[in-house]
Amino acid sequence: ESGTHSWYEICVKGIPELGKKFNEMMTALFKWFHTATTFDGNALLEFPPILSSAQRAQMHKIGTDLGLAHNSSGPKHARSLMICRSIKAIKHIQKRGGVSAVASALP
Repeated sequence: ESGTHSWYEICVKGIPELGKKFNEMMTALFKWFHTATTFDGNALLEFPPILSSAQRAQMHKIGTDLGLAHNSSGPKHARSLMICRSIKAIKHIQKRGGVSAVASALP
C-alpha cells in the first residue's frame, strides 16, 4: 500500500484508542461538511472502498446523527461510501451507475 490512507489503515487494525480517534475525526469532518454545505444540497463526500464494515457503520451512524444522507455501494469487499445533505444527490449518482462525476473523471 502507498500509505495515502494510512490513518484509515491504522484504524482498521482494531486498536481501541485509534478507533476512538477515527470516530472523533469522522465526527469533526461530517460536522464541518454539514455546516460548509448549508447552501449546496448536491455537495458530496466520497470514501473509497478501503474502510472496514465497522468503520462504514460508524460513519453511517454519525451521518444519521447529523441529519446527513448516506449510502454504501459496491460488492461486499469493495464497498464505497457517499455522504451528502440530500438523498437526491445520491439517487442522481445511482442513476449514473453509482459513480459520481468526480470518480468517473479519474484515470
